[in-house]
Amino acid sequence: MNCSNVQEAIWCGDLTADIQAHLAACAQCQQEFERVQKLNEAIEPANIPLPTRSLLPRPEKIEEAIKNSKRSRRIFPKSWITVSTITAAILLGLTQSSDLWPLELSAESDKAADATAAPESVAQKQTAFPEQAGMVVIDLTNNSSYREETESIRSFLNNRVEIDTLKQLTIETYTRDSIQGDTQTGRLSLWVENQPKRSSSFGKGDRPFRVEQYVELQKIQGVWTVTSTANNPFDFKLYSHSNYQIALPSAWKAIPNQKQDGSLVFQQGGQTVGGVELTPLRKGESNPLKAVQLPAQSEVVQAGLESYRGEDTVKYLLKRSDPATKAAGSMLEVHTYFLRGQIAYNVWLSNDAKLVPKETALAVTHSFQSLSPGQ
Repeated sequence: MNCSNVQEAIWCGDLTADIQAHLAACAQCQQEFERVQKLNEAIEPANIPLPTRSLLPRPEKIEEAIKNSKRSRRIFPKSWITVSTITAAILLGLTQSSDLWPLELSAESDKAADATAAPESVAQKQTAFPEQAGMVVIDLTNNSSYREETESIRSFLNNRVEIDTLKQLTIETYTRDSIQGDTQTGRLSLWVENQPKRSSSFGKGDRPFRVEQYVELQKIQGVWTVTSTANNPFDFKLYSHSNYQIALPSAWKAIPNQKQDGSLVFQQGGQTVGGVELTPLRKGESNPLKAVQLPAQSEVVQAGLESYRGEDTVKYLLKRSDPATKAAGSMLEVHTYFLRGQIAYNVWLSNDAKLVPKETALAVTHSFQSLSPGQ
């Protein structure tokens, strides 16, 4: 029996009579056995979490298990070495790699998809990767199919991270929108945390928030490589007014409202799908939900505050009568009010998913930016 077979048996915990006889006469194998025994003693007290569908427990769970392990050490018989102990040692070794630590392969997390995450979700985000402050990390909780693309995006953003203003930028999801030959475009969902009291190019505010980014990649020497990023989808067009700008799908038309300066109507194929309306805020009203003036002949279905690029907005789901048919409550619309001084910019869109898909509505609303303070 050679040393290679004996040492393999040691790691497998298969200490037969022949193995023990070899150990008694071989100093090299005795050293290997002592190394495995010490590892066993160090790992055993930890309550190692069960693996997820990705076969690897989440790094933060392993770290928590080690911190909560019993302080006492007990010596086990030399023959008691289990496969679970070896597996735990391997997993602990993996978590020490800075390249693997940010890459989350678990599919067990159930995070909120909207921008108004619960406070506990925010806390988890802030503590998930503490040693990566100021860097771009990956937290793909849905086992994304586009890992090559995501790694390329992470490297691209890492070279452009704003350390002075940005504390941490986490890639949550990447969704491919189109692919033509060696070029593809897609959408990123990013979790942004700015430095205290600072604003970054992704948004403003001290609270963590989500943003959408759009990416173009080309296959260069067989590898998907980022060539450009944008705040708006690449097939959108930017409409600029004297006081604001907004990005719209190329198939939409922005028609100025002759009755009110600065207001727009969005049309697609001759059908109205949304618009921008400017209304003064109610004077002396500190509650933003009550400060905005709702359109005439509208009925409130839901109301609340929502965040876009770190900025709080007032959001209403309204039923509004159709001017053409005069049918009361026949149209459901989402109205998002951006408050600027004493003016509210109301970006409203049809709530009909066939007319305005959810991704389109999010992209249009996220793109709104005022160019001068309201009067």
